[in-house]
Amino acid sequence: MTYKQPGSEAFFPAWIDYYAQLHSAIPEGKMGLNPGLISRSSKIKIIYQYGTWLQ
Repeated sequence: MTYKQPGSEAFFPAWIDYYAQLHSAIPEGKMGLNPGLISRSSKIKIIYQYGTWLQ
C-alpha cells in the first residue's frame, strides 16, 4: 500500500498528521487495504449507496 501522492515521492499531508498522532512511522509499502479500491472489486456487489438504494 502507498501513502504517497500519485507521481510523487511526497506523502499526503493527512497521512503524515495521522501517523504522527499515533507516534508511528508511515507503513509505506506494507500490506494494507484501500477502501476506495476495494469498492471497485468485481467480487463485491454494492447494494446501498448512501441516500439511494441501488437496484
